[in-house]
Amino acid sequence: MLEQVENEFSGVPMPAVTPHPSVVDGRMYRPLEDYVLRQQNGDILAMTRGHRIEISAHGAIRVLNKVTRQVEFEK
Repeated sequence: MLEQVENEFSGVPMPAVTPHPSVVDGRMYRPLEDYVLRQQNGDILAMTRGHRIEISAHGAIRVLNKVTRQVEFEK
């Protein structure tokens, strides 16, 4: 879904290979597998260039800004 939205609205073509999180090209990308930690209890922690994404095994989601440490989304 994210790729479809970025293709339609970002104006930046999708590269053949997803760039490293430190690259800023005007698109948003899903977290790379190297930056995703899947825990034995089912929780998932994903790190992006600017956010820490926490997904609990029970379905709760929290997105924290890595700079401000503020919760930007929680459900």
